[in-house]
Amino acid sequence: MILKKEHELVKKSVSDFCQRELYDTDLAEKMDREFIDKLSKYKFSCPIVPKEYGGAGADYVSYALIMEEISRADASCGTYVTAGASLVALPLINFGTEEQKQK
Repeated sequence: MILKKEHELVKKSVSDFCQRELYDTDLAEKMDREFIDKLSKYKFSCPIVPKEYGGAGADYVSYALIMEEISRADASCGTYVTAGASLVALPLINFGTEEQKQK
């Protein structure tokens, strides 16, 4: 698959993050508030949430690239990210009240 320039940039930024934060670490010891804040800072925790609700507003190709890179580095972290996005954020975005979305 030939990626658009914006998708190549997403893939590179996530890969760089994983090199710094995930490879050669024991995530079981590292999955603390500081690490979760880093995922959020780079908008990797809920990439498909619209920007107006604090997400990255990414498209699904970007979401797939983010999940691929994170899961390659650490499958448990990939599960954490996809669960947060798919099981929590998307139902709130699609079916929540405006007040719930703002929170």
